[in-house]
Order: sequence, then C-alpha cells, then structure tokens
Amino acid sequence: MNVLKRNLILMFACLALLWPQTGRAEEPSRRLAKGTGTAVNDLTTFQPNFIAVDVNNRGQFVDYSRTGTAGMEWPAGSGKTINFASGLWVAGRVNGEVRTACGEYITEYQPGIVTNGVPEDPEDPRFRNYVITRADAQAALDDDPETVPGADYLAWPFADGAPALKRFDGSDSLDASGNRIPLLLGDASLWCVFNDFDPEAHNNVFRTQPLGLEVHMQAWGWEGNATTLSIGNLLFYRLVILNKGPNRIDSTFIGIWDDPDLGDAADDFIGLDTTLQMGYCWNDGDDREYGVQAPALGYLLLRGPIVPSAGDTAIFFGEPRPGYRNLPLSAFVKYISGGGISWGDPESVEEAYNYLRALRRDGQPYVNPLTGEISKFPYTGDPVTGEGWIDPLEHRSGDRRMMLSFGPFTLAPGDTQEVVFSMAIAQGIDHLDSIVRLRELGGAVRTAFQHWRGMMQGVDMVPQLPPAPRVVVAELANEIVLSWDASAETFERSFSAVPGEANAPHYRFEGYNVYQLDAPTPEEASVIQRLATFDVVNEVKAI
Repeated sequence: MNVLKRNLILMFACLALLWPQTGRAEEPSRRLAKGTGTAVNDLTTFQPNFIAVDVNNRGQFVDYSRTGTAGMEWPAGSGKTINFASGLWVAGRVNGEVRTACGEYITEYQPGIVTNGVPEDPEDPRFRNYVITRADAQAALDDDPETVPGADYLAWPFADGAPALKRFDGSDSLDASGNRIPLLLGDASLWCVFNDFDPEAHNNVFRTQPLGLEVHMQAWGWEGNATTLSIGNLLFYRLVILNKGPNRIDSTFIGIWDDPDLGDAADDFIGLDTTLQMGYCWNDGDDREYGVQAPALGYLLLRGPIVPSAGDTAIFFGEPRPGYRNLPLSAFVKYISGGGISWGDPESVEEAYNYLRALRRDGQPYVNPLTGEISKFPYTGDPVTGEGWIDPLEHRSGDRRMMLSFGPFTLAPGDTQEVVFSMAIAQGIDHLDSIVRLRELGGAVRTAFQHWRGMMQGVDMVPQLPPAPRVVVAELANEIVLSWDASAETFERSFSAVPGEANAPHYRFEGYNVYQLDAPTPEEASVIQRLATFDVVNEVKAI
C-alpha cells in the first residue's frame, strides 16, 4: 500500500470506469436580432446534472433568449454562466450555389418533420421538446401499477422519428405490453425534430434558399455523485441529419458553432487539442464571475459523418459500416466580436461558408505566426506552458466564437448522416489548471466512447459502480496510511438495458484511484486532486 506523507482529507474512489474531476462585454446587435417566423419555439431548461442549459427545438443547442445574457448556467443554481449560444451549422452547394441551414443567434430552422418533401405545420404542438428520465423508464418497466412514467415518456413520438430502444439483433425492444420502449441515454434525455424548409427563416440569417434538411436531435447527461463528479459536468448531443429535399448537396460541411462567454465575455481565449478532437475556451486569468478558479469549456467531436472508404469500417447508428470511415475534425476556427472584415461575425453566406472551410471571414487562411504555415487547425499550442501557436500571440482576450467543422462530403436526396459530440466543463485551482483538468476529462470521455457500441441499445457508458471497499485509516506523525480490502476486485458485470439481453457490453474491475479534497465531501470541495492510481496489470490501460 502507498504511504501518503501529508495530513490530507481523502476521498477514495473505485470504479469499473473512472472519470477524473473536474458584467458582460458589449454585445453586437446581431446577437439581439429576432426572427419573424411564426413557428413555435419550445424553450426547455434541460438540467440532467450540474449543467443547466436552455435548449430549443429549432437547431440551437444553447439558446440565450430566455435570459438575454446566456443560455448555460454552471454550476446549476449558482447564477454563473459559461456559454452564451451554440447551434448547428450546415452549408453546401446546390447546383453550384452555396446554401446554409444555420442555428446561430437566430435560426434558419423551424420545428417539425417533412413528409413527401413538404414540411408539416411547425405550430403543431407535437413538435416540442420531449424530456425523459431514468425514473420514467423504471416506472414503465417495473410492473408496478402504482408507478407511472411522465407524460413525455408516454407520448414519445416514435412516428416522427424519436428513437426506440433496440435489441442487439437490431429489432425493437418491447415492454410487457408489447409496446416499443423510448431510447433513454444517460439519466435524462431531450429529443426534438426540426427542418430548414422555411424560406422566411433563411431571410433572417444568411439569406439563401433552404437546403432541404430534417434534423433529429437528442441531448443527454448523467448525474454526478460522490465518486463520479466529472460525469456531471458533461452534456452529449447526437444529431441525425436527413436530406428530405430534391437536391443533391455537394461540398457539404457540418459545423458545431459556439459563442462561449466563459463568465465575463470580455476575457476569453480559445484553443484546439487535435488529439482529443476538442476545441475549448479558457480564461485569461481571474474572471469577474468565477474568480481565480475560472473553469474551461470544451467541445469534443466523438463521431463524425461517414464517407465511402474502401477497406475501412465506420460506426453508424452504433453499428459497424464496412466500406466507410467516420470523418475526423476537418477544421477549427475562431472569430471575435467586433473583429472587422477579417475576424468578425459573418454577415453573408459566403462569409459563413468561409468559416466552415477553415478560412477567415474575408476568405484568407489562418497562418501560424511562428512558422508562416497555413493551417486548418489554428491554436494547437499549449496555453499551460505558453509553447506553440496560442490565441494570445495574435489577439488580446475578448468575446470569442469558435467552431468545429467536418467535411466536405456529398449529401444526396434521401441520405442520412450522424454526428455525436460532447460539451465538457472542468475547474481547477486557476484558469490554466482548468485546461489540464479539461484535457483529463476529455481523454476519459474519448476512451469510454471509443468502447461504447451500445448506443441504440441504451447501454450506459457509465456502468453500475462496484461495491465500495472498506478503507482503514491510520493517522501517524506527519503521515497517513491507507489500507483497504479486496471487496471491489471481484466486480464483473455483463448488462443491458433489457434484462436477459445476450452479447451485452462487459465490465470488470480495473483499478483504484485515490483523491485529495479540501473539504469533507465532494459536494463541498473546491479542489479535487488525484494522488495515486493502482492499475490491474493487463491490456487495459485506462481506468
């Protein structure tokens, strides 16, 4: 056993999968512009864990409109905000003409499905946000007539494309009454459907004709608890993009766009970690809202669109797709509020398309100031050490935007694409330590997701915890000795969302992590530091 040489408050955690812990600037007028469409805007405050985010049913992952100041609060209930607005961008060429479908500060999407090339009434109340929880699923499947799931679970719109829980053979899972079961991901899931068929909505943003897309969006998260704090600082989004129009869309790019505003909007920088496929926002120092412990916010691409590729195998809807590959990140861009013709907000379709293709607003490339080389992946240096190409080399801190982009590919009529990404938040002892924590969290997410093949089966990335071992503490002079029993080391579990399902994912004990806290409980702690790792010696390298 390890001997720890300081007087510490310790938290002991043993998991089969372990997650490491984790006044505004002047706003441009375009942020406050309002659309003139008549579609119903269902704005839901989605709070599956420590994150509270306003999500709408019109292509915006983070919607600022309820408060006018920000669409994401972290920690939930604190009154502090970390993300202003975020949404889905798609652009491509139809008969040589660039068209867009973008959810920005205002949006080119409207609620609802498209049937035979015609959008259904966007004011139909069934095209709202649906939120289901683990409690709903338990109430539906426990055979207890006294427990009833919520209204959204009972009204889950399978007919409009809301996903059903699948068995591992691809068939629908059914409850005891023979009814399909909604696909619950995480401890709480939000689902909605929207399309870009409204020409009037396009006139409010980049003024193109519609692309002809229908998009199904599912957001989810897991609750954090005493031993999995960092899982509560994650949100996941899955986008299913269908070409429901008559046109072939060439040179298509998908963008995950964000205006982060990490606390005070005027002191932000951005960066890119290509290994993790993660763009992130970090603070220049102490923040007016968060103080010295300014957190960091990241966007991780977990699964990109698929393209034909002989000899490769993509993952599509949770299943292998031979002859294809998943596109990695193809570009990362930043721009700045008030950045002018070179670095400012796009005002035309050409400027928006430039950003999706890793060009600045004026069409010029991003150039590494240290090497003079053109790059589609700027700001890959390390802000913690100050080495390499980092944002402060070119601009002082300010009100940033960032976007992850992937493409180009062709989206023919009837084609479907899938994109999965995660938002992650980490907080360290200062603004730079928050970047270190964010990288740790991003690495854990990527490792877990790479081994997660049960998406459509509703199998959790985070399995049931093994039993907590009994820890004995001996307090000696200037040292603490910890010892514990082996009760967790026999943990092994094959499981599925449906009892008795064959070929379900398999989990077993893989090791221990020991943490130091500055408070008696994780909920009270402002600093959580991993001190030691004890890893089973085998082919599995990540706990």
